[in-house]
Amino acid sequence: GVVAVGAYAGENGSGAYANILLGFASRIESAISNAFVAGSSGDLGGGYKTHISDVYFGSGVTDSDPKSYVIHGTGGSGTDVAGANVSLAGGIGTGSADGGSLNFRTAAAGSSGATANTLTTHMTINSDGLILLPTIPTSDPAVAGALWSDSGTLKISAG
Repeated sequence: GVVAVGAYAGENGSGAYANILLGFASRIESAISNAFVAGSSGDLGGGYKTHISDVYFGSGVTDSDPKSYVIHGTGGSGTDVAGANVSLAGGIGTGSADGGSLNFRTAAAGSSGATANTLTTHMTINSDGLILLPTIPTSDPAVAGALWSDSGTLKISAG
């Protein structure tokens, strides 16, 4: 079965099953099964597409008392049963175009007030598998286990 939520949401693929489609005109164009799709690349005329640019888990977009959460792969059950892997993937490119990178971003504390702080990318794994650290400190931050660069030499702070 297919669960489709949103105007004109549906499935175009053949032989697909167990999919969840969310958003205006969201659809699966090939025989993909067991997928969750949010957004749409389809155009029903007039340029209408659903572009999901941010996803929030936990306590909604903002909350005066936000709660932490953990994303889990399925755990094993029974004797000596391994747990499932969890994979993160950037978008797949076509032909000679690169795939998408994985960017790790956090928001450092700003000045006092109710204004949201700005996200900064601190680590990227690009499509070539290179790990980039654009904000790595260039002097020892004196925090045990922190990475820093000493004239291009990667070091670990003793704290």
